[in-house]
Amino acid sequence: MKQPKKPTAKQKKIISEYRLQPKNWFVTSEDKETLEIVHRHTDTKKILKKNIT
Repeated sequence: MKQPKKPTAKQKKIISEYRLQPKNWFVTSEDKETLEIVHRHTDTKKILKKNIT
């Protein structure tokens, strides 16, 4: 697993669309369709689809 990074503005928007707080999440990987995030404190992992409407 890559080292987690702080989310960019576009990534923060995607995380917010899932009703999560971007300040509590790190991004571990990203591709065209998904965004993989890890919680800062609990290490909970989630995979978010980017094409949410």
